[in-house]
Amino acid sequence: MKTSTKIIIGLIVLAVVLIGGWWIYFTNFTGRTASRYLGKEYRQRIELDNAVEVVSVAFQGTDDRTNTTKLITYKALDGYVYTEEYRDLSPLTGAVRWLPYGNKEYAPSWYRSRRFTRIFGGVIDYELPQDCATVMSVSAIKDPDPNKTAYIKNLVYRSTSGTVLSKEYRDGFIDRAFEGWLEIKVRDENVK
Repeated sequence: MKTSTKIIIGLIVLAVVLIGGWWIYFTNFTGRTASRYLGKEYRQRIELDNAVEVVSVAFQGTDDRTNTTKLITYKALDGYVYTEEYRDLSPLTGAVRWLPYGNKEYAPSWYRSRRFTRIFGGVIDYELPQDCATVMSVSAIKDPDPNKTAYIKNLVYRSTSGTVLSKEYRDGFIDRAFEGWLEIKVRDENVK
């Protein structure tokens, strides 16, 4: 076989490998990007093996806009509510377990960042407010302080009195004492 034929065959094989690799990467590891161009059939799929019911889905962007973290909150087989993060291009996920107020399994940890669960596995336990009846959603935003890299978790829940409240959970050991609250009121239909 001539040298020029070997080079052409080698270039063709290289092109097939590169295009095939790019296709696998594009359709499996770029989040929702593939479906934007190729349609619904190429949507990102996230499987929750431990879930009984999905409570909410939230999206958290990164500073460099390279990917979006999906925060999926669900009721699990063990009866607890979990929030798991799914990041594009990363097999590592972080997880939070929301324990009812006064649960004997809850032990406050010195860290409250999902970063630790990405590296070491397991979950971080957070305690739900005492009056929490139903978890409605969980989201996370980057701390507005430019010197901090932490994310503030925002739990939205319906209280035992029927009021919708939001409580923020901060990562820092000192910040925990300064968690903010928000009440969401709807117009009373009986008042005109």
